[in-house]
Amino acid sequence: MIRVAIADSHYECRQDIRQRLERYERTSGKRMGISLLGGGDMLVREYQYRSDFDIVIIGLDTPKGGGMEAAAEVRGMDETVILILIADGENLDEIREGYRIGAFDFIVKPLSDARLFETMDRAVSTLKTDGGRAVMIEVEDGVVKLTEERISFAEEKENTLIYHTLGGDQPAKGTIKDAEKILASPRFFKCAENLVVNLDFVEGIRDGYLQIGDTRLEIGAENGKKTLNALNSYYAGVGI
Repeated sequence: MIRVAIADSHYECRQDIRQRLERYERTSGKRMGISLLGGGDMLVREYQYRSDFDIVIIGLDTPKGGGMEAAAEVRGMDETVILILIADGENLDEIREGYRIGAFDFIVKPLSDARLFETMDRAVSTLKTDGGRAVMIEVEDGVVKLTEERISFAEEKENTLIYHTLGGDQPAKGTIKDAEKILASPRFFKCAENLVVNLDFVEGIRDGYLQIGDTRLEIGAENGKKTLNALNSYYAGVGI
């Protein structure tokens, strides 16, 4: 089932989008769970406790504004969710900002079934092809969803757990043992007491150091041998 959230402070707009999505569900045969949220503020509050939506549709034209700010906050908490933004007018600055924060599409009203269905078809297709197991990370003020294939490594440093991702560093609650459980898949390997690495990102091991991009991580000679064995086994398993 595809989980969709509609965030718009206008009741009529929420209902209009919901009805169109229900028609899309009937014509496409794709099952959806639709959540109606009062606006951007409610969406952000909801995301602090759950971030399991696949698609979020946000109306930008609200009496108090804040739709774009809410979209940016959601993107900060969930790097995988598909964001669809709907606005009354074609404001170029607004469109640029929307795509800057990673919006999937920007729809200008008047909304039509044809336009929304076309966007939903592409969004659903993206959900199918993107792959990448999502993991939920507990942070200070809620939870964050990350895609494991975008996590290069997790480390516990000065009693702080940090997930290093392609989108930046994400401090989290817990210890490296918690990260090891969350990242329990063949692509991750605990190569030191404070370090779990994504083997897809390892570029080299030399003199007790592990190279991931521009980052050089000290793991020691013995752990280097174990990590090299893990790399060889992983590459053999995935057919590289």
